[in-house]
Amino acid sequence: MSDGEFNYFGDPLARGTSYVSAYCWTSTYNNRHYWFSDLPSPLGTLGSTGMNDGTNQNMANYARNNNIRIYTIFFNDIASPSGTTWDTMGTLATETRGKRYHAKSGAELDNVYAEIAGDLKESAGIGTTVLMDFGSIVVNDQLDTSGNVFAYVADPETDGVSTAFAGYPANLGSTMVRKYNLTHELIPGPDYSDVGPLWDNMTPYWNANKQLYFTVGTVKLQETWETNFRMRVLKEGSINLMGPNSLVSFKDEDGTVSTLKLENMSSFTATSSTIFTGATWRTITIRDFERTDGDGDLTATVPVTWTTEYDGFRPVTHDVYFIHGSDPKVRFYQQVTTGGGTKTLFSQLDMSRLPGGQYYIYVHAYSDDAHAEAIIGPWQYNAGTRAFIKLE
Repeated sequence: MSDGEFNYFGDPLARGTSYVSAYCWTSTYNNRHYWFSDLPSPLGTLGSTGMNDGTNQNMANYARNNNIRIYTIFFNDIASPSGTTWDTMGTLATETRGKRYHAKSGAELDNVYAEIAGDLKESAGIGTTVLMDFGSIVVNDQLDTSGNVFAYVADPETDGVSTAFAGYPANLGSTMVRKYNLTHELIPGPDYSDVGPLWDNMTPYWNANKQLYFTVGTVKLQETWETNFRMRVLKEGSINLMGPNSLVSFKDEDGTVSTLKLENMSSFTATSSTIFTGATWRTITIRDFERTDGDGDLTATVPVTWTTEYDGFRPVTHDVYFIHGSDPKVRFYQQVTTGGGTKTLFSQLDMSRLPGGQYYIYVHAYSDDAHAEAIIGPWQYNAGTRAFIKLE
């Protein structure tokens, strides 16, 4: 933390000339620095000019080489800080994956400390498990408990866990499991002993439960755990990807258990063939697609309306999705209309359990002989202080 000057030991980025006899200067300098003799290699050269900024004399280099993040705080009531100290504090923070702050008051300083404490939290989830249930699946808005909506496809078909296969990129195969951070591949869970990516043939567990289950263990901040698997679709219709028993379970550092349900995260339409009784395609047009509460930032709900024009005679399904940033679209509403002609429809998205960020609303209207789509947005949504897990 600084009030605007760094007076001792000179430039922390080791710019300019190095000295060993003087370490207290009366002003901020970026052309001289104290030379520390007890640092690990690369140590740099005493008395040199412009030769030490690439060595451990540079605080940013030393911190980065030792996996240390630097958070810098400029504590001063000026409106817009600038100058050598401000720029140097920014370099120290950005080069070590930290952050630079400006606090103008004691209250703002308290907020900065709270944000840094949250950022330094090491574990995002402890004892994490993932259950994906495919035995009970919603098909055409009806719960199908037959266990015959999907068939699990192992690829490659080798039994057990495999560590490497020629021609299998890291994100392909079934079931592929992987955990990694910014620099290294990691062991993807306590059930495994090798660094990923790994390919785990889960056919025995699937045959017994029509489920996929993963013991992920502890996931730390800046780590990503992912899986890739393949399913063969056995039934036609509008199908939710996972059943109502699907969830992620984890503990925080205080031992509090949290769960995230995975049902209704994604859906799709499956058909074995398309048969037309007419000789030509029909047309669906979506118009007047808009929010009914104005065009400002989003609040607790997002009401939308649109008009569909269809010149055919088959039922038309309207799927309405939200899109959060660059994430995949998620369906939150479906309505089927009959009789063709012009239909004006309405839907409303509940934002109370969604994270902050930019949102779009997307409508897909389709029949056996026509389809149309439209999208509106983006709008900003502020979710407050709630925390979320992002699944990719």
